[in-house]
Amino acid sequence: MSGRRWGTICKEVGFLLITLLLTGVVIEGCAGRKPTEKERSAGELFVLGQDDLKARKFERAREAFNRILQEFPESNLRSEALMSLADSFYNSKQYQEAKFQYEKFVQLYPVNPQTARAYYFLAMSDFERLNTIDRDQTLAREALTNFRKLEAQFPGAPQIQEALPKIHVCEENIAQNQYYISEFYYGRKLYHSAIPRLEGLLEEFPETSVSDAALFLLAEAYRKEESYAKAVEAYQQLLADYPESRFVSKSESRLRKAFP
Repeated sequence: MSGRRWGTICKEVGFLLITLLLTGVVIEGCAGRKPTEKERSAGELFVLGQDDLKARKFERAREAFNRILQEFPESNLRSEALMSLADSFYNSKQYQEAKFQYEKFVQLYPVNPQTARAYYFLAMSDFERLNTIDRDQTLAREALTNFRKLEAQFPGAPQIQEALPKIHVCEENIAQNQYYISEFYYGRKLYHSAIPRLEGLLEEFPETSVSDAALFLLAEAYRKEESYAKAVEAYQQLLADYPESRFVSKSESRLRKAFP
């Protein structure tokens, strides 16, 4: 073999070896390369979000859950991502935003293993912000509505036992607020304004701490309005339903007197 031919063969072999070596490096590099943030799967994002949620890194958790909701429309993790997103707001005491997300969940997933829990925390997002009885009770009413939906639609849900005492608190707040406003009207001799509020209170919340007081005030307002038959009926109902009430003596005294 001539020297020139041998040199050509050596060059070709050398080129081939270099090519194979470079190809191996590229393949190895591709195999070992970690996915970038933009390339993460829905499952990877969910795990990262859960880790951040447990670590109370709420902003980072929300980024992961929002990416699942925005970038993976067919993922079976969407419902869990939405619930976790809502939880991230609730756990950071951003109750208005939490309420929005829980409400979205019950609308999108009315039949889901997590729906009862979503209703509970939807109600809790308002319950955590209840006003005192002298203030507007819209939050108490909305919390009560969603606690009752939970109770009616998911009678076996474990959250119901936690909801029951909170239902009582909401009912008490609303009833006491209505009684407070009724007393205000009564004190200013606006009996026509006090009467419908008291009637509504007793119809909607017949068993609260102010029920006997509301019934007595209603009887008094009827008497002041000269609706004597209704006044007598209210006094008699108070005596029958609340024999231990502090208003029994006054009711009996009113009934002993002729009207007017």
